[in-house]
Amino acid sequence: MRLFLSTVLLLLAGGAAHGQGTVTSRGAASPPTGAPAGLAQDTPQPNAEPEWRWRFLTVGADVTVTSAFVWRGFVLHDKACLQPDLWVTLGDLTVESWVNVRSGVASDNHVNEHDLTVDYSHDVRRLTLSAGWTNYRFFGNESGQSNEFYAGVSADVFLQPGVQVYRSVGLGDGTYVSLSAAHEWPMGKRATGAAQAAVGYNNHLYIDASGFSDIAITLGLTLPIPSARAALQPTLTYSRSLMPELFPSRLFGGFSVAFK
Repeated sequence: MRLFLSTVLLLLAGGAAHGQGTVTSRGAASPPTGAPAGLAQDTPQPNAEPEWRWRFLTVGADVTVTSAFVWRGFVLHDKACLQPDLWVTLGDLTVESWVNVRSGVASDNHVNEHDLTVDYSHDVRRLTLSAGWTNYRFFGNESGQSNEFYAGVSADVFLQPGVQVYRSVGLGDGTYVSLSAAHEWPMGKRATGAAQAAVGYNNHLYIDASGFSDIAITLGLTLPIPSARAALQPTLTYSRSLMPELFPSRLFGGFSVAFK
């Protein structure tokens, strides 16, 4: 855990040293290569994460290796990425720090994005109401920053249906709506399987068009390792484009190690 925290701090320091710049506007035919990830809200993992509790605080962390960086249908990087994630929860309030590190980049920063999210989620019977804010910072050739506000609701019933609305202010300047469903099932004594489907509606977020934009289907597996206080979580995602003139469909895989 101490080694992981040191790595995250080094990544943040290396990215912040590049400072804030200007992000150019993009047309409909040019998907953003530096668009914010927002993974914490867009693709919530149904699998439980290991967490460490200290008094009123809950701390969690994971590191994900993914074969491609796909966000809301856009293929932002078509090679492997490393994505460390760290969050702290106090009651209904969670603060999360997420970093993207790209491979195969010859003339740009490997660390190209940092997302800081403040989330408030409260349970009301079988409903979870969420609202929050995310600040996205980009480094390298497309340096700059953006802010996004979101709100959503999910139900703890069969297929766990949910809806989330994201509104980008400034960079992107559009709205994205995600309709999702998920299901978990036991696999043996310890392993847990999970499946999730999400349909996205893009209203001028980094594009000139408006309409249903993508469908993401994710299959995952959680393999806890109690002796190591960690869990292994392989995933496979198919992002189906509903706007093929703007971005392609893509199959990609990931592998996470969650710590406590």
